This record gives sequence, structure tokens and C-alpha cells, in this order.
Amino acid sequence: GPRAIVMGKSQIEAGLNEGLRLLKPGGEAVFVIPPYLAHGLLGDRNKIPPRSVVVYHIKILSREI
Repeated sequence: GPRAIVMGKSQIEAGLNEGLRLLKPGGEAVFVIPPYLAHGLLGDRNKIPPRSVVVYHIKILSREI
């Protein structure tokens, strides 16, 4: 579901961080992030298996500074 992210302060994957910088409010994208830019060889505990490709469907609702 929707999640608020504060750029530079939220702990997010490197690949997601890179992609979000390209979007403006109202922009939409699908990010397919390879393991080396997501959760790597170890995964994320029980949520994401090791070596997983992570896919995000993103829509920027607002950008506050």
C-alpha cells in the first residue's frame, strides 16, 4: 500500500532511491531493481528472499521540501 518516504532520511534500497529522484509529483513508474541494488545476497529477513529482484509500482503523490 501507500508509504511515505523522506528522501535522504528513510531507509530504502539504493535502486529505489535512484529511481525516485527522476520522478516529479503525479509521475508514475515501474522500477525493476536487481538484487545488488535491492536487498542483495541476504534478502530482508522473512519478507524478501535472498537474491530477489524487487518490483515497485510507484506514483508520486506530492513532493514537499
